[in-house]
Amino acid sequence: SLIKQGIVCRHLHIPLQSGSDKILKAMNRGYTAKFFRELLIEIINECPDISIGTDLIAGFPDETDDDFNETLKFYPNNVEANYFLGVSLYEKGDAANSIKYFEKVITFKPDYHNVYLMLSKIETAKDNIDKTIEYLKKYIRYNISDIETKLQLALLLEQKNKMVEAKEIYSSILSAEPNNLKANYHFVNGLTGG
Repeated sequence: SLIKQGIVCRHLHIPLQSGSDKILKAMNRGYTAKFFRELLIEIINECPDISIGTDLIAGFPDETDDDFNETLKFYPNNVEANYFLGVSLYEKGDAANSIKYFEKVITFKPDYHNVYLMLSKIETAKDNIDKTIEYLKKYIRYNISDIETKLQLALLLEQKNKMVEAKEIYSSILSAEPNNLKANYHFVNGLTGG
């Protein structure tokens, strides 16, 4: 009622956490996926232009592919346009399992490309430069104007002695920002050994 009156913002953040009743029970949540879905539909029917944010946890202990697929199938058709998704890795669990499910979210909702940046940070923390490079490349495909991340990627490529790729990235940065000192320095000195 407050939203309809224009007193508060037309946005609600309601954490789902999982679309699997088995996982919701393991998390000690006091609701089912069906209850959550019905609540969303009721809210949208009352206020069609509302935006709704939620959170999912990927890789909860004992989460199976079937459990996670229930989460991916969760969206009711009339909710999709109103829905914003936040995904977190279950940090106390098996990191590989969490990342596997995290990547499924990207496949399911490819516009959620910022996940790649988060995955790159996880791989950086594990000193996995090759995997970090892979995720940063995927992130930059969707965020071509993110100069700082491009610089990070180019520096990593230099570390791996992939100079042609690094030079292409420095060049793209300099075409957008000709006075970028970091890119200029690395373009001139880093790649020439100076």
